[in-house]
Amino acid sequence: MKKILMLILLFLPILGFSNSDSTKPPVTIVIFGSTGDLTARKLYPAIYNLSLEEKELNENFSLIGVGRRDLSTQDFYDSVHESLHKFSRNKPSEESWNSFKQHLVYQKADFNLESDYVGLKELLDQPDRKGNTIFYLATDSSYFPTIIHNLYKHGLVDQNEGSQFSRVIIEKPFGEDLDSAIELQGFISQFLDEEQIYRMDHYLGKEGMLKLMKLRFEDAKFESLFDQKYVSNIQMTLSETIGISTRANFYEKTGHLRDVVQNHAMQLLAIATMEPPLDLKIEEILKEKAKVLYAIRPYLNEEIAQNVIRGQYSPGVIDEKPVNGYRDEEGVPKTSQIETFVQAKMFIDNERWSGVPIYLKSGKRLPQQTTQVTFNLKSNPFQIDAITIVIQPKSQVLITRGEITEAYEIPMDPAHARREAYENLILATVEGDQSHFVTMDEVLSTWSLLTPVLKLWSTTPEEVFFYEAGQWGPKAAEQQIQQDGFQWKVFNYKINNTISGNK
Repeated sequence: MKKILMLILLFLPILGFSNSDSTKPPVTIVIFGSTGDLTARKLYPAIYNLSLEEKELNENFSLIGVGRRDLSTQDFYDSVHESLHKFSRNKPSEESWNSFKQHLVYQKADFNLESDYVGLKELLDQPDRKGNTIFYLATDSSYFPTIIHNLYKHGLVDQNEGSQFSRVIIEKPFGEDLDSAIELQGFISQFLDEEQIYRMDHYLGKEGMLKLMKLRFEDAKFESLFDQKYVSNIQMTLSETIGISTRANFYEKTGHLRDVVQNHAMQLLAIATMEPPLDLKIEEILKEKAKVLYAIRPYLNEEIAQNVIRGQYSPGVIDEKPVNGYRDEEGVPKTSQIETFVQAKMFIDNERWSGVPIYLKSGKRLPQQTTQVTFNLKSNPFQIDAITIVIQPKSQVLITRGEITEAYEIPMDPAHARREAYENLILATVEGDQSHFVTMDEVLSTWSLLTPVLKLWSTTPEEVFFYEAGQWGPKAAEQQIQQDGFQWKVFNYKINNTISGNK
């Protein structure tokens, strides 16, 4: 009991709880890529919502949008206001908007021009902004080295000397493969301390991920079930109903393995399967995440085709509406072999999970949008057939006995549960809490596993399988799990706490 209590106290900051209600320090948030889709959908609403909550952002915060477009102050105000109306969970009132826009500034800049950083420095040197700074790189990853180098060259990222800080949030993907990730880290480490680098994976800010962590490390009732003695297989589903929209240029360069599997899926896997930390320190928790990722059995070249299946959606029906295939999307070549779906079979070679197959399914234009992980169980003292942690659309833990699945409540801090992922992560950056972000060890471990897959696919592009939009992937994916004697389980919600399972 004492150890469990200590773990609960340890995980309070990780789970979004704070043991201090002191006012946050004043901070200036600078967003590179301020006119982009991510900023409009997620970043402006996140910062606005934090500004509404008492003590979550110091009332003297500033928000500087940096972009390549030539916008007047009013144009910038209008674009931010529109994003809040469309995407914020709290819609702006006249009063709240008039207050929020006083914190907004737009700075036109070409990311490649050193002279444009001079104007940014002048803004940040003004008395009401001089001090703590967070730079958010919401740009194409090709700009990351250039921006960081110029921030350093112009004295904008002092390496946390004294009481003031400068921190840099780097959006995914961090590199395109193992070699490029190592090269990127080697370059930016010349200009930033590791304590200044916050590698973003917004899944780590979701309430469901935190419930998964609480279930694994705080709930003594179920902890004994999470090992190879009782688990027959683990199934992870990260599915979307949407296609690529207008992101053809990005997707043709990136593909689904890089876009979702290397980061979101592997972070979900790490938290679901990591060992309890031996030492009650944040650093030890992050080490355990990396350790379990390194323990995943590497793929031999001759095993990849059998264990990692890639698919691409063709025309089909989503929510009773016909939708295009990937090759029919704007900007996609008619002969594209880029994957929009990945299903992988993995093993973790450690004592806890030895011999337990882990199946990961992720894709676009699938029947429903959800993220969930299911531990299918063998005979056990609790007579439980499966434990499912749903990350989205509604965060819940589901317990299946026979034909009945019921929700198991895990209490969360109300403020944290109310906030969305980007709100939690921006707030964590202000507080200097890196436990919500991806370490370089985790980056290297996932790229080490997946880079051989990417290299093989680059030489055999014709082996992509097609699946109709609205289906759960190509037939080869279904056959992969069935030949092992299992069926895929994905849960849909009913109005009450009883859940129906799709198999």
